[in-house]
Amino acid sequence: MAKKNQEKEFHPYKIDFITSLPMWFRANFFRWWIVGIAYFFLGFGTSKAPGSYDQMISLGAIIGLLNAFLISYVIRQMSHVEDYKNPYLSIKRKGIIGTLANVALSIAILILIGFSYDGLNRIIIFIFSLEENKIYLPAEPIGFALMYLGYDFLWRFFAFRKKKNTSL
Repeated sequence: MAKKNQEKEFHPYKIDFITSLPMWFRANFFRWWIVGIAYFFLGFGTSKAPGSYDQMISLGAIIGLLNAFLISYVIRQMSHVEDYKNPYLSIKRKGIIGTLANVALSIAILILIGFSYDGLNRIIIFIFSLEENKIYLPAEPIGFALMYLGYDFLWRFFAFRKKKNTSL
């Protein structure tokens, strides 16, 4: 009987399910969640025309600020790795330069996402011979956040990859 009571006791330092997940999954899931929430509230909640340049720039600026102040902070706290070695950060600098770089990167990614949705809609129209005035694949938070993660991964892959020493 004593052993069963000991098993049910609370262990405050026991590793839980979330900490048993790999770090790359936790970091990307958190980034996906925050970007999806931002698009849900700002993309659906604003009265601006969807896909307008004003909406792209304002959404990109807000996602960049969220990336600079919230996402990067949480990833730094989860990973316990020095900033210049952390592979999960999009921009490794702190301060005003890092914040402006995060905003610029997010705006650039949103422009790429806009072109991607436009290209996908044109391909759907071409393949199925549909009306050209309609949008058949509208932006929605889950797909938008997945595209953001894809472009962010490409940025981190190409911007921070180690160059091979080819000299003899």
